[in-house]
This record gives sequence, structure tokens and C-alpha cells, in this order.
Amino acid sequence: MTRFEDYLYLNEATTSITEDMHEIFFAMSFASILTNQEKLFIEANTFDGYIFFLDKCGTYINNKEKTIKSIEKYLLPENEKILKNLKNDAIKVSKVAYKKILQFYNNKVRFISVERVFATGKKIISDSIVKVDTLNGKDEIGISLKYGQGQSNNLSPIKLINILYNLNLDEGILKTIYKTPHGKIAINNTLREYIKLYNDNNIDIGYNINQNTTWDQWNNKSNSKRNFSISKFYRLTTKQQRKNFLSSKKEIHESIERFLNSYNISDKLIDVIAYMLRSMDDKSVLYMAKGGAKSFWIPSKNALKNHNFNIETKYKNSISSYKKYLNIKLNNKTIIELDLNFRWQNGQFVGDYSQKGTKINIFEFTF
Repeated sequence: MTRFEDYLYLNEATTSITEDMHEIFFAMSFASILTNQEKLFIEANTFDGYIFFLDKCGTYINNKEKTIKSIEKYLLPENEKILKNLKNDAIKVSKVAYKKILQFYNNKVRFISVERVFATGKKIISDSIVKVDTLNGKDEIGISLKYGQGQSNNLSPIKLINILYNLNLDEGILKTIYKTPHGKIAINNTLREYIKLYNDNNIDIGYNINQNTTWDQWNNKSNSKRNFSISKFYRLTTKQQRKNFLSSKKEIHESIERFLNSYNISDKLIDVIAYMLRSMDDKSVLYMAKGGAKSFWIPSKNALKNHNFNIETKYKNSISSYKKYLNIKLNNKTIIELDLNFRWQNGQFVGDYSQKGTKINIFEFTF
């Protein structure tokens, strides 16, 4: 079983100018507020100008050497427009973040420093860290930045189900339910309908398939080329034929629902919420997007443990996908809405089910 802690980190991929410079500009703009150097930062647009600004910030901004290297890398004539947009957005976000942090501590806080998180390998969810001194001692606030509209749907439904039901579906959701009697029957019945659809259309692409082929036989590695070729014939069938076949897929979806309903989810709810929110163990994170117009606090996992949540699940009997809706509430108020959507991505009966257009809505809430 994969450890829950592994889900709270992202493998750091090659970053883009948008991600790098938006996060760097945020840290610099936030430092300009702390040092009363906002005008100097706004007017800086050359390499020397940014170096001069960073010197003026003193110890209020960390990771200066890496910051300078990134500025030098991206400060090119062809990037002038995107850098201007990123800087303007970062300035707006930093002002909102500053006010949000003051409100969070009831104005009883002293700012120590800000830094952009530079990471290789595993990277914490925070893009920037603001260090403060409070009545209860020193604290660190993570800032999760998204340029423009932002999004909160970068979740893995398989990982989510693993946590929610204490399962391991890493080999695939269909392969997992195929090990159950009802799952085996459902998948094989639907496969036979698909083979019948192929045989009835008399499309000659060089393959003859036995109507009684089982899914484990179908998935033999030697058949991968055949399966991919046959998956394309689906587009040549009539609308009514496709509708008849899709109706048979309900049996698979009902089997998935039956399988999941055999597990208790209540004892894993805190872990599920922490994964959805990308909560850290002991640090709160401020999520910022849309120039600061979209923002909310992401409580730490420790903070979540002090409250009682409940979850409502609803299965939708869709003919094209397995769909399940999750609604998590605190004090009878919805704080998270999520829909799970599984289907074949690369053609009918090619591989296993995978996520398709999973969406999550996170609403601002307070304890």
C-alpha cells in the first residue's frame, strides 16, 4: 500500500517561464511590501535593476542566488510581454496575501521573510514560504500560487479511491474488479457485446474473433495490435449500434459501484480531505489565483483532525463512464465537491479505465 504521505508531494517536473517567474515575482513583490520598496520593484525591468532591488530587501527575501539565476535565464526581449503580465498578476496576488495573513493572525504578527521554493525531486505543495513571528512563536505559511484563473483539479482519482476505501487499484480498476465473480461476469458480458458489434458489421481488417473470448484472453500481449485496430472500427458503426453497446457497459459500472460499496470509507475521511486540499501535516497553506480574487486557506492535516466532517456519495448510472459524485461537508455546509469519471481513453477495450475530466470545486471555509 502506498503511504498517504507520498500523496502530499509532487514530483518536480521541468518548470516553465510562467511558473518560475510568477512565483519569483510574487516573492519579490511580497518582499517589497515588507521593506516599503514597492515603487522600486514596480519600476525595475532590467537585470541590474532587479539586483539592486534584491540588495535593498536585505534579509527579508531568501534564496537570492537562485532567484538571480532564474531572472537572468528568462529576462530576454522575446519574453517582455509575458514577464510584464506575470509581474502585474504577482503584484496583485502579493497584496491580497499580505492582507490575508494579517487577518489570519488578527494583525498580531511580525513578518520575518519570504522565499520562493526551489526544489528538485519531491517538492512540497507550497510555491512560496512566508516566515512570521506571532504571539505563539515563529510560524511558516505556505503559499500555493496559480497564474490566471488557477485550478484545483490535478488529483488522481485512483489515488483518491485508494485512500478513501483503503484499497490498492494501481493495477487498474477493471483488473481489480475482474478478480471478483460479479466483475468477471460484467466485463466478459460487455466484451461479448463489443465483439458481436464488430462481427455483425462485417468490417474486414484482417481479424476473426471468437464470440466467447474472455477479457483475460483479449488482454493477452500478443493481441495488443489487434485490439487497437479493432477499437477504431467503433467510429464506423451507426449511432443506434453504439447506443446498444454503450448500454451494455452499465453492467461494468454497476459492478464497480458494488465493489466499492463493500468497503467502509468513514475512517479515512480526514486523509481524503487532506489529499483533496493538498494539506501539509502541520502547516497551513494560502491558495492564491486570479490575481488574488480567488483565494482560500488550506488547513493543515493536524487542524483537520480537530473537526467532524461527513461525506455524501452518489453514483450516476451513465452509459459511457463510471461516474461518482463526492460531497464533503463541515457543519452541514459543503466545502468540497468532486466528481470521479472513469472510462476507456484510447478506444473501447484498449487497456483499463482511466480518469476523464475529473473536476473538483473547493469552497472557502473557516473553522
